[in-house]
Amino acid sequence: MVTIINTTEDEPMLAVVRSTVELAWADVGAEVTDPEVARLCAEAQQHVLAGRWLDMAALMLASVDLLLLATRLSDKAAADLECSLTVICNLVTKAGSEDEALEIARLICAKLTHQPGEKPTLRIKVLFSLYNLLPSLSGKALVYRKALELAAAGKTADCVVPTFKNIDAFVAYWGIGKPEQRDLFLAVTRILKDQKGMTKEYFKFLNKYLATFDGS
Repeated sequence: MVTIINTTEDEPMLAVVRSTVELAWADVGAEVTDPEVARLCAEAQQHVLAGRWLDMAALMLASVDLLLLATRLSDKAAADLECSLTVICNLVTKAGSEDEALEIARLICAKLTHQPGEKPTLRIKVLFSLYNLLPSLSGKALVYRKALELAAAGKTADCVVPTFKNIDAFVAYWGIGKPEQRDLFLAVTRILKDQKGMTKEYFKFLNKYLATFDGS
């Protein structure tokens, strides 16, 4: 027997599962959709009751998969998708440890960086939301790096280039070592290389990249 959860704190997650499954299966008859919605909602409730947030993230990400890959969405569906992804990102704040939060973040990053050509701007926006929610500095560094990868692959450099002026502050804040800095600066130079009017910035970060080899 499924226990019904009445707490408003957890209702958004269950609503996301229900709404995204209904949207994804909108073209299928109710005889197929209704049992699937009921099954996934029951599974989601059990994850919430048991505090299995990593499993909950996996289930919710699976429920938005078809919407992420849809070539066309109405404005309302697109807004619902963004809202759903934001709720999923919020799961990192429920995790029982930084390690669990990082695992959830990795799961979200893997989903959002898969097939980056579909809705890349939305995906990057969601990654930045995830960045702000994560308590772990190493997790923040990981998510930012994934945002750069997504921007490069999805040809949406304009979403991340404005953040490059803060790179030095980010590096100091995250406390990452030279190997991580090297990867970061290389990713930035690859993005800037193809940007018109940013030759100066390109060479600036190229020099930063080369400097990480000093004393290695």
